[in-house]
Amino acid sequence: MKNLATIHRFLAEKSWTSRFWIEADVASADAGRVDLLLLKEVALIRDSGHPQLSLDLIELARNNGFNTPWLLDNQARAHIRLSENSMAYQIWRGLLVSSDDMALRQSCVRALLNFKVFDALAHADLQLQSESTEAFQSALTIAADLMKKKEWAALQAVLASLTQQLLFHPTISYYRAVACLGAAQASDCLMICDVLLAGPVDDSELKQRITELADSVRSDRSLHYDIDEYQSKLKVYFQEFGWRPVVVTGREQSVAVLAKSVVKEAIYARDSGLTQMSLSILNLTLLFDSNNPWALENKARALCLLGDYHEAMDICRDILRTHAKHRAKDSALSMLEKYDRNYKLSSIYADVERLASLGSAQRQEAFVKLQTSFAVGYTPEAARLMKQLIQADSIEGDLPTSHPLLKDVWPDLKANTEVNRGLSLSLEPLMPLTKP
Repeated sequence: MKNLATIHRFLAEKSWTSRFWIEADVASADAGRVDLLLLKEVALIRDSGHPQLSLDLIELARNNGFNTPWLLDNQARAHIRLSENSMAYQIWRGLLVSSDDMALRQSCVRALLNFKVFDALAHADLQLQSESTEAFQSALTIAADLMKKKEWAALQAVLASLTQQLLFHPTISYYRAVACLGAAQASDCLMICDVLLAGPVDDSELKQRITELADSVRSDRSLHYDIDEYQSKLKVYFQEFGWRPVVVTGREQSVAVLAKSVVKEAIYARDSGLTQMSLSILNLTLLFDSNNPWALENKARALCLLGDYHEAMDICRDILRTHAKHRAKDSALSMLEKYDRNYKLSSIYADVERLASLGSAQRQEAFVKLQTSFAVGYTPEAARLMKQLIQADSIEGDLPTSHPLLKDVWPDLKANTEVNRGLSLSLEPLMPLTKP
């Protein structure tokens, strides 16, 4: 039986003002509604910056009669907030294999795909093999064709779609391993192969292909660095900068685990003012895994601090192109919006074009949006768009003061001055904007 009083007392002792777990509402709710109110409160506590408090509440609830498996999903998300990723992955992997709740399993799949926990998905492919259907076989045929064409991003997208539909089979993980190798992610490829080879793969031909793939990765020394060499080079950097490691222990058992620790170490170094050391150890990590999204994202941050905006923006654009569904994309987008003048302007112009295409009802908003671009820079494209908007609004004359929004905009548009605090480019004189 659920002990509601214990939850009330815990929240009161922690001085937490509940938004969902209101005593009167809980008292009148049925069992399912009580679970929902608790889950909402747990999520609110976590998302308000108190993941440890959220974990404590979950543990208390599970010890007092609350057994909804969604508590475990929230527990995993709290562990992520505390950078205890391995514990979260283990919870999601267990729920994916054991839960009968389709929505919960899909939530676990999305999380595991987002964090690229391909070993857990390989485990699921072994344990939850789906029955063969015509649609399933058709999708596998498409995946095989993409693999032959070496279209790795498209192949990963097809495999992710199959997994999100809760379709599981060792062949999916095999194709995923091949795609990882094609994308220069040798460690992920090997990790998937090892999971598959440790489990029951009934198809002898498939098992042989997995074995050959794993053997080829291990034999090709150009694909990965020896972990001892990796550790040794790290120590050289630490000694050179007089740095005492915070995250890297020297006891990491795999290159993949070490790489994650190095990225965290680089963040500590950067925040401590050792930006150059941060950049050096990130470059070392990228020698091992050239497509590591967090290493790339943190390298871009370090380069911005060092004033090398050109290379940093190139890296951010690469992240957007190659990791469109990874969380590092949001950070890369933020850096582009902050530092890349051309990216800022192109984004504004795209919005103006979109609004203008919606007709007169949105044209006023388009004018306002275009005016915001002037704080970033004046370009011939801005003049073209302004002329297009004016003509669409049937405004006559060289100085259309009849339009209220143009009274302040027009003098700025006509001015041949530099903008964006030194980032502007020299411009050709603007042509008179008159109706043809």
